[in-house]
Amino acid sequence: MIISYFKIAYRNLLKRKLFSFINLVGLSAGGASSFLVFLFIQDELRYDRYHEKAEQIYRLVTINTKSPEFGNTLTLIEDAGRLIVDLPGVIAGTRILPTNRLVCYRDRDKCFNEDRFCFADSTIFEIFTFPFIVGNPQTALTRPQTVVISKEIARKYFSNTNPVGEVFMVDDSLHFEVTGVFDDIPSNSHLKFDFLASISTILDPREAVLTYLLLEKNVSPKESEERVINLLKSYGPNYSFDAEIRPAFQSLKDIHFYSHLQGEVEPNGNIIYIYIFSLVAFLVLLVACINFINLSTTQAIQRAKEVGMRKVIGASRGQLLAQFFGEAIFSSFLAFSLAGVIVESVLPEFNALVNKNIERGRLENFLILFGIAIGVGIFSGSYPAIFLSRFQPTEVLKGRFIKVGGVYIFRKALVVAQFIISIILIVGTIVAYDQLRFVQNKKLGFNQEEVLVIIIRDKEVQRRYQIFKNDLLRYPHVRGVSASSTIPGRTGEKYLSHMLYRAPGQEEQLFVGTYIVDHDFLETYGIELAAGQNLSRAFFNDVEGVCILNEAAVKKFGWQSPDAAIDREIEYWHRKNNARGFKKSRVIGITKDFHFASLHSTIEPLIIRFLNPQDPVYPMMVHYSRTLSIRIRPEKIFETMTFIAAKWKEIDPNHPFEFFFLAESLDKLYQAEQRFARIFSYFSFLAILIASLGMFGLAAFAAIQRTKEIGIRKVLGASI
Repeated sequence: MIISYFKIAYRNLLKRKLFSFINLVGLSAGGASSFLVFLFIQDELRYDRYHEKAEQIYRLVTINTKSPEFGNTLTLIEDAGRLIVDLPGVIAGTRILPTNRLVCYRDRDKCFNEDRFCFADSTIFEIFTFPFIVGNPQTALTRPQTVVISKEIARKYFSNTNPVGEVFMVDDSLHFEVTGVFDDIPSNSHLKFDFLASISTILDPREAVLTYLLLEKNVSPKESEERVINLLKSYGPNYSFDAEIRPAFQSLKDIHFYSHLQGEVEPNGNIIYIYIFSLVAFLVLLVACINFINLSTTQAIQRAKEVGMRKVIGASRGQLLAQFFGEAIFSSFLAFSLAGVIVESVLPEFNALVNKNIERGRLENFLILFGIAIGVGIFSGSYPAIFLSRFQPTEVLKGRFIKVGGVYIFRKALVVAQFIISIILIVGTIVAYDQLRFVQNKKLGFNQEEVLVIIIRDKEVQRRYQIFKNDLLRYPHVRGVSASSTIPGRTGEKYLSHMLYRAPGQEEQLFVGTYIVDHDFLETYGIELAAGQNLSRAFFNDVEGVCILNEAAVKKFGWQSPDAAIDREIEYWHRKNNARGFKKSRVIGITKDFHFASLHSTIEPLIIRFLNPQDPVYPMMVHYSRTLSIRIRPEKIFETMTFIAAKWKEIDPNHPFEFFFLAESLDKLYQAEQRFARIFSYFSFLAILIASLGMFGLAAFAAIQRTKEIGIRKVLGASI
């Protein structure tokens, strides 16, 4: 009997080719799109879950209970080391310091710029699951100037040879011995690195690091937070905590979706997108299911006699339900088989769109697709099966078809629902693109156009950057040049330094984002002052040092207005040789708030300190001149770029001319919004297409029903 059901289902598909085509196309398109979203969500929800001890891993952060955006992921390296040892209930802890792009090489003729370079304690392998291919994870990073590398980097630098024991250079100043090779890190990890060097190589109390702790299973993170407060207060420099600002333990599993603090390693995801994508995928699939229900019920009249005959020869209602459910599931299987082919075909393009590396052909994914097909078949076939199985054979065979007014109303309601869904998706697409246009056209408080940014890698060139700067300023199409530690739009731990500050006489100490700049920075970027004066050569002889704050920093220090902050002093944590302590700096100006971070967050406090060649600590600060911003005239850009490249080759022949335009860099901050808008528009198009196919099917069926009417009208003279 089951075989006969499949035969009947197959014959019905061939008999009603148009309606079968519409159902298959709609369900396969809806199934493929919803399954792609499922794969995306699955990958996102697995972020950092591959670590064997993920349930016990926490990151130590500082949060502001009233203003969460002002929280911080960083701890001073020295204090983090003490906490790992002194805090009860800690099985192991590690400090991680991401860095800027470094130049690595074995042979001076083959240099590579490496972005994914981190320093860490050797205990990192006791906490995280990074499988080793070669080497011993317990001893790999116990000595200074040792490094472990990923499998990909091992192939890149050492081909097929064993790299353990080999040495390569980093930034012309450090030799690193390779002590191990680990497997490539999955893409769904918030910690991504190809090089992991011993943190003892650069052990410096001024550095701020990410701190991860592996807690015992019975230890409460909340209780441990109170212990951290007491321990930090006992260390020097003293920390000050209140009801608003306090340390917290962040579960490793929550970082990707729920953490958007200062000093994040990379921009994290957003759980809201997961909810939206889930809803959109469900709506697209629902539109396809509505098509199936509508087209099945419209064919009820044509199948009424079939149902009547089956009941006359003894078929029960249960058998009829089984038949119609079987037909629906059969159609669903065909559609989802086609959906599986579509998914396999478009997965590379989908990965490029969502910036993922989702694997294809996994058995568990096909099993899930199989389950979805059954669910969709049952859902889509439920109403048609119940409706068709209710027909009374005596009425049907006499030609008196049952009243179906309620069915027409139901079908019309489903059509209205389809178009409501389509309209919602269209409105959502418009809103997404409006949001994208807003972030692209929003005035940021500085001029990002025609700014070329060069990264200086060589430390000797950093010391002599003024020579390069003067050469560039002589060129008529260069309008301004400035050296700085970083630039607007780069706020991750690898780029934006956070330093410890306090107002004289106050115990409260704050980690505040800090720019180290030369005297032309504000002018080059067109940043306006709200009070005071700009940096200039006149401050070269100011031994105490000067700084500029933004308006948000003025409020953070508790001063009433920008004017009230002028000539005030702040203190910053400073270390020279073996002496440590707070050093004073005088506030000479206040900038208007500008968006030095992305528009995803409110404007945070920022302190701009002077890169003064006459300052006694200048030799220690010279590496803050690693970024050179050049404002060029829009005309003759090619000639200007050629001139700058030639001058670069003169001053630094050993490193490539590495540059980018600031506007393009800022645009990358909103790639998530761009992807979101594109995905939303694709889904909207699919939903509208599927709904339109359904409407076409209903119209075609209405035309078939009115064949005699049309014939009579033509006989009476009606034109086409």
